Amino acid sequence: MKSSSLYGHLAELLGIVRGSRTPADTLVRHFFRERRYIGARERRWLSSHLFGIVRHVRLLEQAVREAFQVRPDFAGAAVPEDDQRLALAIAAAYAIVYEGDAVPDVCDAVGERWSVDFPGSSPEAVLGAVNEWVAALARRPASASTLALRHSFPEEVVEEWVDRIGTGETEQLMVALNREAPLSIRVNTLKCTVAECADRLRAGGIDVQPGTVSPFALTLQRRAVLDAIPTFREGLFEMQDEGSQILSLLLQPEPGMTVVDACAGGGGKTLHIAALLQNHGTLIAIDPERRKLENLRERARRAGALLSQIIEARHDDPALSRLHGRADAVLVDAPCSGIGTVRRNPWLKLEWGSAQRARHPELQLAILESAASMVRKNGRLVYSTCTLVNSENQDVVERFLRDHPDFTLSSASEILRAWGIQLREQSALLTLWPHHTGTDGFFAAVMHRRTAD
Repeated sequence: MKSSSLYGHLAELLGIVRGSRTPADTLVRHFFRERRYIGARERRWLSSHLFGIVRHVRLLEQAVREAFQVRPDFAGAAVPEDDQRLALAIAAAYAIVYEGDAVPDVCDAVGERWSVDFPGSSPEAVLGAVNEWVAALARRPASASTLALRHSFPEEVVEEWVDRIGTGETEQLMVALNREAPLSIRVNTLKCTVAECADRLRAGGIDVQPGTVSPFALTLQRRAVLDAIPTFREGLFEMQDEGSQILSLLLQPEPGMTVVDACAGGGGKTLHIAALLQNHGTLIAIDPERRKLENLRERARRAGALLSQIIEARHDDPALSRLHGRADAVLVDAPCSGIGTVRRNPWLKLEWGSAQRARHPELQLAILESAASMVRKNGRLVYSTCTLVNSENQDVVERFLRDHPDFTLSSASEILRAWGIQLREQSALLTLWPHHTGTDGFFAAVMHRRTAD
């Protein structure tokens, strides 16, 4: 496929993603399904460049606006159809700013398409202006607003991070979140040890290294098609970020215990809990979405994980009252804004909004209160999110503890030390900062229910 056609397809795909509320991965699959003439190598190029553009979308749009002096409302959540042609300039800007391609080479690649979309304009002049503007931005003093634009993050979030950890740490955090995530797997200890899984993978030609945080983790050194790996089909491992693996350890599951995963979703943490229980005990998974629970059932069959009950229910379903006071440990991995996972889900940068975030804390607190009623005396309650903002983390925990004096905070750091995990931050509340841990960003709080009020 000619370079100009590749850039044309990339611009079209970016315009579709920017102008729709449908999940981006669904749109990409549909785009390729309707264009079967696009070869595998071209699809990889298009997907890689699209992910890169979305990671840096705010800066790229601003650079293009400055270069073209386009109207101010171009930065809106959806690119108007008559402005989709500007996606070509954004794609070209990405190539020179983040892929390191030379301006003349990119101009040659987009030449034919550029002359159609921007008749009478010079790609050399526009892209040269983009390069100069980005270089000037890099020289500005590192204020929160400058950092937010430089790394394409919401300014309100960057302001909070700067207040909490300073400008230098905040910039390191955003750089880490803008990198592609490593391919972390969790070994299924119901079927093998970590060493055995590593040996099997290496024997199959897949290079792996030990994880850096979780004792159950391995890192794949290159991408692989999971269904083509015998050890995956046999259930010897699951794809799971190391930070996500740590959350299950905070429950301190032991064989014979009754454990509830109150927000099971697709079941990554549920399956880990089953392995920690060694399939001896009572494990209950709850989620309101049937599709996710069906996925959990399939994954559990492959993993050989025994689940006592899988319950499709909202947190306020009266039927859950039968679980009151039954659980030794309950995990609430609450729905959240997800900013800690943008290296895997850069689309969150397109969807982020204050109105959406404002709904989360009330829902999170309601789910936490419902789950707390399932915890028996002397039991444990773990609240976690994959976001890094106080309003969805510390603030929710503080409100819960204020209204529920029968629960007290336990030290997450001490629990993890018992698992041989020594983190840089030593506090009762757990925050996994990606630039320190190499994981996604997570928060967790461990709460203990008193034996007497």
